[in-house]
Amino acid sequence: MRIVGAVPTYADSPLDGLWIELAQHHDVTLWGEGRPGYRRHTPLRELATDADLVLLADPVSKGSEWWDTRGVRARVATVFVDSCYDFGSRAAWATRQGVGLVLLRAKDDVAKYQAALPHAQVAWLPFGFDPRVFDDMGEPKRHDVALFGHLGSHTYPVRERVRAALLSQESFSVFDGCVRGDEPPRLTGWAYAREIGRARVAVATSNVHGHVVQKYYEIPACGTALVAERARHGFGELLAPGVHLEVFDDPASVVDVVGRLLDDDARRAELTHAGYRHVHAHHTNAHRVAMLETLLGWRHPAEASRHTHS
Repeated sequence: MRIVGAVPTYADSPLDGLWIELAQHHDVTLWGEGRPGYRRHTPLRELATDADLVLLADPVSKGSEWWDTRGVRARVATVFVDSCYDFGSRAAWATRQGVGLVLLRAKDDVAKYQAALPHAQVAWLPFGFDPRVFDDMGEPKRHDVALFGHLGSHTYPVRERVRAALLSQESFSVFDGCVRGDEPPRLTGWAYAREIGRARVAVATSNVHGHVVQKYYEIPACGTALVAERARHGFGELLAPGVHLEVFDDPASVVDVVGRLLDDDARRAELTHAGYRHVHAHHTNAHRVAMLETLLGWRHPAEASRHTHS
């Protein structure tokens, strides 16, 4: 199938992983600021005349003319929407454009988008991860606990409190992989995955909207026990607390949760192995592409089910 992905370049974007996976089986052209060959003020319809699918990411905030899908003769135009963006403007944009399929990272928002867009299909498509980057590399365990991600942002308010709680204690060693504000991450790609694998336990926090972000998959995927903030938006359908990870509801309790796990080698090993098997079997970008292909009718549901549970 011929797919046009209209999305600017973002550093370490989770969407890029989806495009890469789609390109394993389809003819994918990426279009947007920062992409090779992008020409400003060129209407999207000139690029997508023979496309089977046009995928768009966060179109409303960009304000560029190439987000205009009117006149595009694709089978369906798709827009990714998150609950962290304004619902009203996104729904109004999708209505004007005649969007046929809306994919949401936030499961709890499906009903309200469906009510606002009765002629479109609205579906939940959670984040995934790339197992070619995030896997157990057999690194020796050098840290008791690790924490990664940006600080000083309204998007991750809990992470700052968790970091302070972890660094305030003296009973276990902490690898601090956090960065401030817009500072570029010190660790990306394989270097990031390798450092995750060097920790006995790693802690993940959700964002202010309660999404299950990629770290919830990346940490167990690297062979490290996960302790994470209890998220929303289908969290319990994606990961089982007490089976694939340990959870906390209050940042003040994270030290106790981590400490108990570090003191129990058998429990930590059990959680590590269960989390690793689960995310590799259910939450890779390939599984998300299978979900998308099923929604589009490109894959028989039974085939998608076999792929997802392989």
